Amino acid sequence: MILHLLADEASAGGGPSQYMAYVLIAIIVVLMVAFFVISGRKNKKLQKQYEEEMAAITAGTKVKTIGGICGIVREVCSDNTFVIETGSEEVGKSFIKIDRNCIANTDIGKTETPVVTTDVTTGTTDAQS
Repeated sequence: MILHLLADEASAGGGPSQYMAYVLIAIIVVLMVAFFVISGRKNKKLQKQYEEEMAAITAGTKVKTIGGICGIVREVCSDNTFVIETGSEEVGKSFIKIDRNCIANTDIGKTETPVVTTDVTTGTTDAQS
């Protein structure tokens, strides 16, 4: 009985709106799949870049941990840890042993941009790195 009512309504003009609903759902599904594919590619690229940076860390590399501690790597240990030096000569240096997964940023691959200053009185520019 219900199938006959639905069939009558579909033949009475409910058909095109039903197809439009299917088309709309298909478009939404295709857009979601495209979003996930593009997002996955970007994440894979960032993960690869991060792993390359971690593999390139040697003694003397500046690092920042996920906790915000900045320092210089002094020793790369065989058990996936680093010894970093923090502090300064005036305050006193301290050495911290951290896990490889705790590093958030490194200075590998980053180039410093020169600072250009202009003297207003003479009009000369000076580039400093």
